[in-house]
Amino acid sequence: MNNINEHKKLLQYLEGKLSSEEAHAFEQEMADSELLNDAVEGLQQVQDTTQINQYIVDLNKQLKEYTSSKKKRRVNYKMQFNFWALISIALILILIVVAYLVITKFPF
Repeated sequence: MNNINEHKKLLQYLEGKLSSEEAHAFEQEMADSELLNDAVEGLQQVQDTTQINQYIVDLNKQLKEYTSSKKKRRVNYKMQFNFWALISIALILILIVVAYLVITKFPF
């Protein structure tokens, strides 16, 4: 589901404009998503319904920032792993070559 449809569905749910089947499906989504559930609970406490749109836009912005920062951290972790893996492999290969030379009594 895209962002605009979720936004509209959330507003319709808060205003009670969804059919019983749609409301039930939305409540199932809320049960599956802790973030969506928290957002709905918070927005239900808002008295001024004109501010709900701005709150939803802010929530979407925060969600994008959170997920993008998570992706950045994951990429950095992978790059560090590759660096240390290459160093480990190089050291193991050097040790194997030295061990072979010692075993075959290669004159130094």
